[in-house]
Amino acid sequence: MLNKDIANSMIPRIVNQDSVMALLWDTLVANFRQIKNLYDHLVLDSDKVPYLSYDRFIDFCYKTKVFEQGGLNPITVDRIFGQTTYLNREIKQKENRVLHRFEFLEILCKIA
Repeated sequence: MLNKDIANSMIPRIVNQDSVMALLWDTLVANFRQIKNLYDHLVLDSDKVPYLSYDRFIDFCYKTKVFEQGGLNPITVDRIFGQTTYLNREIKQKENRVLHRFEFLEILCKIA
């Protein structure tokens, strides 16, 4: 499942150093179950089931203090969200302002 998510995402194009990609891969493998469970939990509370809505993702960012501790502001996260959903529009069929699981992985990597 992780292999398919990585293949569908733009993560390999974002990370262009083999050593960084190896470290990222190890981190994703070690934490994939927790990330998947988090995504599933967020989706169940979302109004766009089976996708993660924009509003629910921004709420997640506030609750996890991405804006406070990560040094990011909501405008930057909005731009990253827009880039992520736009770049993957060929795979998506209807919704533009929602995240699939592979996009959730991608956006977490971008924010990190």
